[in-house]
Amino acid sequence: MRIKDLPVDDKIRDLRQMHLNELIKIKGVITKRSNVFPQLKKVFYNCVKCGNKLGPIFVSTNMEVKLGACVICQSNGPYVLD
Repeated sequence: MRIKDLPVDDKIRDLRQMHLNELIKIKGVITKRSNVFPQLKKVFYNCVKCGNKLGPIFVSTNMEVKLGACVICQSNGPYVLD
């Protein structure tokens, strides 16, 4: 089974976060490749229950973010990345 005539036809330099988890069509030739480095340095989270903003939380490359209880409602989440 082949998939053809996809409606989205983007250049590789135009790929953004909105393209994640979507099937896209790209034309081009790979001439060079490099490692992908995370660009996230400082994050804020919003408490879903009360809307309180937690942060800033500074993130390094190998660090997993673990959030404690919300200061306002004392809930342990859920939190949404702002």
